Amino acid sequence: MPAGAAHRFEDDVSQLSSANFNGLDVGGNVYVSPNGGLNVRVTALEYQRFDISAGTVTHVSYAGAATDQGVAASNTNYVFLDATGALTINQTSFPADSLRLAEVVTDATSITAITDRRPKLSQFVA
Repeated sequence: MPAGAAHRFEDDVSQLSSANFNGLDVGGNVYVSPNGGLNVRVTALEYQRFDISAGTVTHVSYAGAATDQGVAASNTNYVFLDATGALTINQTSFPADSLRLAEVVTDATSITAITDRRPKLSQFVA
């Protein structure tokens, strides 16, 4: 591997704060708000959306949530970007036409787990 090449290894560990972010992170990270409680924030993200049936590629840019995004108490909350790139949180499931970001599990007053559901990326170096 060339000197200075970066590797990113990722698994399904929960991320509960912004303190353990990887410097090579691709964005779209969901983390507990610094204000605590039932609030999360999401880092900025850019991605390409491919529609194979229409033969189109759309560049989507999400600026990140600098303000708190509330999640429902005592539930599993699904955090994703919809087809237009809008941040959405629901308690049902990830829609088929969305970019999955995370599942946020809560009790009555706090966030107990955040599971990263972003697509995994791999880089092969010859």
